[in-house]
Amino acid sequence: SFFKYDSQLIATTLVGITGPLETVAKNRWSLPDDPASRHSVEAWLNEGWLTFETEWCVRKEPALRPESEYLRSLLEMNAHLAPSCKIGLGRSGNPVFTAETRPNDAEDVEMLFYVFKDEIKRNREVVLKRTECASDSTSQRLIDPEDMSAVLTPLVQRCDESGWPYERRERSVVLELEARKDFFQAELVTEVEGATRIEFTLPFEPSGSGVCDLATAALLLRTCHIVRGVRATWKPGETSSLYCFEATWDELPAPSELKRALVGLSLAARLCCDELRALQQDSIANRFLKLQGWSLKQHSEIVSTT
Repeated sequence: SFFKYDSQLIATTLVGITGPLETVAKNRWSLPDDPASRHSVEAWLNEGWLTFETEWCVRKEPALRPESEYLRSLLEMNAHLAPSCKIGLGRSGNPVFTAETRPNDAEDVEMLFYVFKDEIKRNREVVLKRTECASDSTSQRLIDPEDMSAVLTPLVQRCDESGWPYERRERSVVLELEARKDFFQAELVTEVEGATRIEFTLPFEPSGSGVCDLATAALLLRTCHIVRGVRATWKPGETSSLYCFEATWDELPAPSELKRALVGLSLAARLCCDELRALQQDSIANRFLKLQGWSLKQHSEIVSTT
């Protein structure tokens, strides 16, 4: 479909959905203010990707809990958002809420816009008030082991059609990522009701230091913001917690969608895996945070307020 590359058709579709647009740059538009979100929204088209984005100004809000916990809650929230949505960090350090897709027609544009609005409405107060992320009991509900053989067959077929190297395992399909020097793998699984997820668990051991946790979350959210089609997550566990990059779909992805997700996961791995290991040292983490607008002094002040 050439629809996703036609900025005039996209703009005309957006006008029909949102009303008059303001062109702020080539293939980039500012949408009419939405009283529900109380933040400006921009849309743009780049290489067939349509993106809606709004930045939430929270850096000046009173801190109700440690900044590292707050950023981890944004990562945790990503695991519960609609597949097309994610939260990252912008250059200013504020959370940026994004929805993105490769639309084939006007219906895809309209669907993305309303999913974007619904997720903003559902999560805005959590982000701005820095409250705990509400857990989603429906997330990552795995298939019964007795049904796995039938479920894995279409996943294997998609991997064959994508041309990406893979290995079939008992409960999932594992695919190799294109990393620089490390051997990284992503796991492709099907959950109940047909949802599909591909996940890359980041191979580093968190130090547990507050400043390192803050730097780790900040880097993951920054990477999440700039890499299309994937999002960063944090999944707390009873004995250990996992930092991941993932892509999700409501149904079995097309081979092209799977391949784009693997490209995105590979890029995310190349961008931050070495850096994440280095950030588990307090001195390096503190220097990184200073460059990003945080400091160890600010972090200590935030912790002391809780």
